[in-house]
Amino acid sequence: MRKKILACVAVCSMVVGIASAATVWNPAGNGIVPPAVGDWSDAANWTAGVPVVGQKAVFNVPGAAEAQVSTVVPVAQFVQGDGNVGGELRIVSGGVLSTDPAQWAAVGYNNTALTTVDAGGELNFANHAWIGLNDGAVGTLDISGRVTVAGMLGLGWAQTTSQGFVNIYDGGILELQQIHGDGSSSVKHGSLINI
Repeated sequence: MRKKILACVAVCSMVVGIASAATVWNPAGNGIVPPAVGDWSDAANWTAGVPVVGQKAVFNVPGAAEAQVSTVVPVAQFVQGDGNVGGELRIVSGGVLSTDPAQWAAVGYNNTALTTVDAGGELNFANHAWIGLNDGAVGTLDISGRVTVAGMLGLGWAQTTSQGFVNIYDGGILELQQIHGDGSSSVKHGSLINI
């Protein structure tokens, strides 16, 4: 009985390790290069398959084609501009990207990145949304659809040279649970929310 329990623990540990692994957006490996765009749901556009619940989606391949979300997509976390340019992530009409409540997400972790939510598209940050997080980051979030942030919204948040920009266009909705308007918490370093 004890051997069975130990075997089960070992297998469960391997599954958890696999589930929490990262996969990197690299559609060039699938023959897709700009100006063409890549489908988020095509496993061949990722280094380790389509990210699923429990996995981190990383955007850091220079010159990568735009990633488009057109279906309902749950993911643990997405991080654009993690160690290199983050390119563009677009959620089109009918697309919904949702993160895990235990994980923050970043548009511009320590480099440039752009996320666009088209009319009819939806982006749900189930925790914090960092737009331009660390030094060197310039993150931009363009909203014509709907974006919800269950945690804190932080623009240019963690370091002294990071910047974040949120642009809300006609019909766009930004629903926030936490924003700190004291100039030292949510919107810093020349960052702004443009309505």
